[in-house]
Amino acid sequence: MRFRLTNMEGNNLASQEHWDESYKDLTFFKPSFSDPIRRIIKAYAPALGANRSVFEVGCFPGRYLSVFGDRGCVLNGVDLTPRVLTDMPRWLAANGYKIGDFYCDNFFKLEAGKTYDIVCSFGFIEHFVNYDEVLRRHLSFISPGGMLILTTPNFRGSFQKMLHSHLDSGNLERHYLPSMDPVAWKKILVDSGYEVLFSGFKGGFDFWAESESKSTLKKALIRLLNLSGKILRFLPFNSVSFSPYAVIIAKNKNL
Repeated sequence: MRFRLTNMEGNNLASQEHWDESYKDLTFFKPSFSDPIRRIIKAYAPALGANRSVFEVGCFPGRYLSVFGDRGCVLNGVDLTPRVLTDMPRWLAANGYKIGDFYCDNFFKLEAGKTYDIVCSFGFIEHFVNYDEVLRRHLSFISPGGMLILTTPNFRGSFQKMLHSHLDSGNLERHYLPSMDPVAWKKILVDSGYEVLFSGFKGGFDFWAESESKSTLKKALIRLLNLSGKILRFLPFNSVSFSPYAVIIAKNKNL
């Protein structure tokens, strides 16, 4: 196991202070069996064998790494939150997972010196105006024949955008809406020699908001939406307008 701490810089719409404050008291947990991203991982990476390497960009707090850990993969990742070097790998190891390399580093400057069987991020590129560069940077860490699994929130969809504009505006401002575009991602990946296995939107209907100060009315509306989401997310359809996640899965055909 190897950890490395280097300078932490980045051009991010959400400040590092925001993330550190959000994460300082976080309790680690595994995603529920109904979690849409957990289902995506299990659906599109069913043949993962023991000791396959997984590298997550923006990996803290590691809940989706645990899904790969349950399949015997070696877990790696990078994040700017200092707990990525201490508390998170200890939690993963305590669950019996295989631990590789974790970095507290600026992803743009990271030189890991290796590639991985699967590179993933679950809510990372949407904080960057230069999201296309961030996506291409992901590809530099993927081994020949390896896989990319990438998701972002879908705040760009008309219904989701309306909800976040009225009920979660502070959170909305930390996201770059044009980045949440699987069509644009697909073009980049195809041009880079990747086979796209899925590109679109997932999760039925769901709505989540950050826990910043809100009026009583907004809190009540969010609770009502959360209750509705628990029911509607199981309906067998997805929509660019209301589904909560934009998703792309692709395989590196460059051998």
